[in-house]
Amino acid sequence: PALAPLTAALAKVPFNGDHAPVPGPLIMADLVPRNLSFYRYMGSLTTPRCWEEAVWSVFHETLGVSEAQVR
Repeated sequence: PALAPLTAALAKVPFNGDHAPVPGPLIMADLVPRNLSFYRYMGSLTTPRCWEEAVWSVFHETLGVSEAQVR
């Protein structure tokens, strides 16, 4: 449910560079797990050139998303 305002706004952004307002309220604390434990590792970007300059942070606990939100 916390992602609903974001997915609603993204549905109104059909092309790269377009934008749409995100309806509120958007509570950022609802977008991260309650347990803030995470792993961190050095890696590369995921788009071409794939430069090895990224620091990835991955939460130990995950949050769920619906199939519709992924689409």
